[in-house]
Amino acid sequence: MDKVLKLAKNAKVMIIKNICVNDGLANGVTGRIVDYIENTNSQLTHIKIKCDSTKVGRLHRISCPNCQGQETICVIREIDTIDQQDTDFRSKRGTKQFPLRLSWAMTIHKAQGITVDQVAISTKDMFGTGTGYTALSRVRTLEGLFLIDLHVNKFYCNENIDRVLSQMKQIKRKQLIFQNSSNYLNILFHNIEGLKCNFNALQNHHLTQHADLICLTETWLNDKIKKSNFEINGYQLIHKSRSFSFPNNHTLHCQKRGGVALSYRDDISLQEIHSCEHLNLEHITFELLKEKLIVVNCYRSPQQNKTEFLTNLTKHLKEIGIEKHIFLIGDFNENSLSDKSKPIETKLKSLGFINLYKNVPTTNSLISLDCLYCNFTLSQDHHKDIGATYYSFHDTLMFSINNECQINNSNREIKYNYVESMEVDDTVPSPLPIVDIPKKSIQR
Repeated sequence: MDKVLKLAKNAKVMIIKNICVNDGLANGVTGRIVDYIENTNSQLTHIKIKCDSTKVGRLHRISCPNCQGQETICVIREIDTIDQQDTDFRSKRGTKQFPLRLSWAMTIHKAQGITVDQVAISTKDMFGTGTGYTALSRVRTLEGLFLIDLHVNKFYCNENIDRVLSQMKQIKRKQLIFQNSSNYLNILFHNIEGLKCNFNALQNHHLTQHADLICLTETWLNDKIKKSNFEINGYQLIHKSRSFSFPNNHTLHCQKRGGVALSYRDDISLQEIHSCEHLNLEHITFELLKEKLIVVNCYRSPQQNKTEFLTNLTKHLKEIGIEKHIFLIGDFNENSLSDKSKPIETKLKSLGFINLYKNVPTTNSLISLDCLYCNFTLSQDHHKDIGATYYSFHDTLMFSINNECQINNSNREIKYNYVESMEVDDTVPSPLPIVDIPKKSIQR
């Protein structure tokens, strides 16, 4: 039997059992006794405690009638758990006691992980490497630290620490992909797998804030959505749903998901390009007026036949004018890492397009579905990389190009280096109708 538990109001106590870990009521939580609750027989049934942390016991206060509207929790008698850890010696008769003990002080080991405004530390009985650091780092400010006694010889580290630190390699900081210069065009592509559920994550992502163009696929939005709900501050939004891209008699018209979108900075001048005829193709095509560059943001559903997709995409590219500088960006659901035939890649290569992200994994399962095709040779002054996300199966494609240093040669005439490593440390008239998009004449 343990000694008699002697408690009083305002006594500093510690919970010594995991009562409800999800609610913060765990072994080591401290607080002060504020009241006692007795039953009709004048027997003590509950001890009310105000914990040092207000986050502890939120769920408890919802269901406990004694603590509703107060910053307290109730502790009841519990069977002693120490003897129950070994079933061979478990007693058939258990003693119930409140899982509390007086805690005007606590060991440094027990204090690991807590943070306080003030702490008084005795270093007299400290032992072991790193114990002193653990004790001193519990307090938020130097003004809140009080040393009862100081024994300097108690502060020491493991003799192997210096050896281990000397063996550690210095992290090489990656070179920034997006360039902070008006001479560069920063493009971010992402298969977002639901713009509605992932919009907050997208607009608050550190990469988003540095992109001039944000090309999205699989927005999963329909035509009834309020477009303004998905506009990022400082950007204009263009969106096309799946049902908009396919006629009523097409099998994909009524299928959920799909959809493509474009967010572009307010100071970017562009014009959207529409096809002369309705194509069974999920895409947004536009021309960047300053850069004289055409971008096609496109998506192919796994349910769409590759032959149909290639036929309509080829027709669209020829309608635009393949002689122009074109970026074809999107998720075509064709794995460039696969050993099987890749008809989309083969066809686009015959048209002079090469995939700048060829053989680079772009998903969590290390397959390459997302791509950025280009039909002109880039200068060396461009940067590209993959950016990880936590909310989508797909990674982001990041691409930055110096818009003043484009080379006017076709890829069909110049051999391209397909094994290029990722970054670590022109005037043919178009027969297409061009629709003006509201834009500001602000120089970037």
